[in-house]
Amino acid sequence: MPTPPLSDAECIAAHEAMQRHRTQGEAAAELGIARESLQRRLRQHEARGLGRSPSPAELAEAYKPAAPDISPREMPKYRVIAPASDKLLRVLVIGDAHDHPGIPDKSRFRLIGKLAAAERHDVILSIGDFLDLHSLCTHTREDTYKGKAKPSFAQDIDSAALAMAALEAELPADYKPRKHITFGNHEGRAWRYEDANPATIGQMTGQVENVFESHGWSHQAFGHWTMIGGVGFTHVPRNIMGRPVGGKNVENTVANEATWDIVFGHSHRHNVVHRAKHGYNNSVTVVNAGTAMPPGYVADYAEGLPTGYHYGVVELVIFDGRIQSAVFRSFRELGIRFLAQALGRTLVA
Repeated sequence: MPTPPLSDAECIAAHEAMQRHRTQGEAAAELGIARESLQRRLRQHEARGLGRSPSPAELAEAYKPAAPDISPREMPKYRVIAPASDKLLRVLVIGDAHDHPGIPDKSRFRLIGKLAAAERHDVILSIGDFLDLHSLCTHTREDTYKGKAKPSFAQDIDSAALAMAALEAELPADYKPRKHITFGNHEGRAWRYEDANPATIGQMTGQVENVFESHGWSHQAFGHWTMIGGVGFTHVPRNIMGRPVGGKNVENTVANEATWDIVFGHSHRHNVVHRAKHGYNNSVTVVNAGTAMPPGYVADYAEGLPTGYHYGVVELVIFDGRIQSAVFRSFRELGIRFLAQALGRTLVA
């Protein structure tokens, strides 16, 4: 009995799958068919020279997977934004901003945007916890007074969108820096919630990703590393048990174990540690970015604790695979700087 002819949608699906993958085996696996079937579809597609677009029903049938895939999008554990070189890279690092609806004032994000526009850094990087996502906090029971006062997830996302829009509004159209975020444990709440509630897979994480992707930001999963000019960026390094490295002298702990320069956040205290290593003129530099929360703000869970937070952002100069300088810019300093500029005055050195 002769094999029935393939539909246009089947041929188009095969052709487009090959464009997305490097090998026929990978493309066939996506379509849930044998490699020989894929080859037959490709041949028929080339022979027909199709000129029409398939209907939605045809496409739905053609792209029906062999088994449903409900897993979140995979992100590389190491993303190299720029390799180590003698080219000078200027990076603006945004510490933990913890935006949430309880802080309606977005002026700190405008200050960050103004600084980026004035200095035109090559890379703008958020070290994570840009969003607080208190709606998904598991530390506060839902049946308590504080639990009932938590914002909704939609309110969290709406607030984050306003924060990102405030930052982006200050960037001129001709300024195109690379923009990236290494997600923190607070953005990670969306992934943990979906993991515990599989029916929601993609619904919350997709909205978190869209806050950044809609403005041209790439992103990295919590715990993963981003490499810029040979320097490693992550929200917080983790120990051999997978837990965040902590303690009063966390930068020293990280520097003792580091094999390259590292920039991180999480503890909200800016610090720079330079640690000598064995070898000729060998060392590492570790930078804690501090916090981009409003000046003086302390979350209720930290009230009364010895916080000592640093409120602002960090400007880095990187070349030869190393951090050459790290300068902390407080929001108080930036506020005075840009107010003086608006009034046409010069700051006293």
